[in-house]
Amino acid sequence: MKYIFIYGFVLVFLLIWVFGWVSIYFYARAQAQLRSSFEYSCYKKLLVADPINHTYRSTGKIINKCTKAINAVEIFFDNILFDILPTFVQIIVIGIALINFDVVLGLVILLTLIVIVILTTISQFFVAPVLVDNEIRYSDKVSEVTVEAVAQIVLIRSGFATNIFVSKIKKRLKEYSSVLATIWMTYISTQTIPRLMFIISFVYLAFTLRGMYFDGMVDLPLVTGLLITYFSTFLFVVNSGRKIQNLITNYKQIQDVYVLINEYGEQTFPVLDDNQNSN
Repeated sequence: MKYIFIYGFVLVFLLIWVFGWVSIYFYARAQAQLRSSFEYSCYKKLLVADPINHTYRSTGKIINKCTKAINAVEIFFDNILFDILPTFVQIIVIGIALINFDVVLGLVILLTLIVIVILTTISQFFVAPVLVDNEIRYSDKVSEVTVEAVAQIVLIRSGFATNIFVSKIKKRLKEYSSVLATIWMTYISTQTIPRLMFIISFVYLAFTLRGMYFDGMVDLPLVTGLLITYFSTFLFVVNSGRKIQNLITNYKQIQDVYVLINEYGEQTFPVLDDNQNSN
């Protein structure tokens, strides 16, 4: 009976793998349709807006926001289905496996994993939104220069202003790189305590199983299986903060383009054929 958790562990992940393999076709089609629909609606709204709204806005900034939001729609659901959900499944499986082996030991480890996930999640909900807003702002600044430079390349070359624009691009990219470095350093600093907690819990589990092994309560294959099973959750659990950060980043990028569109102005006269026919 002590080995039943191994069979259950393998069975659950086989079922998940089969379900993912079968459903990926339908998910891919739905995702492609969702992305295309979002992209169409986004650019359609910008095209039918009154021309006056385009005169005081940077084309590079608009393209950057739309491109990031369109990609974020696709990645957002990927994060939920392929990153966050497997993490919870992994925690539940390891918790059930250890509780089946020893109730007290299983509850201690399960609660530890839950606390680790909560800490990483809460830290990202407080930190990530501010960092993402900063990243969006500096990314827009880069696109304002680069896209406008490419769009006006003939004018720039004829005016001998190439060096000026190259210097501007270099300056903006250095600022943007600094922002990205800050985001990564902040993420690493917020993950220090959860990672230490996982290492401590792994050492605790290893010493507990070691004592049981020398007392003759368990054999070596079972101890090895339990440790490997628990350690397999390492990447899932300790990287849960990064997954939440990616989720928040994609959400903020989608939200950002909605704010742009809502502030862009309305269509006050017919533009499309269906508008003219309806009038």
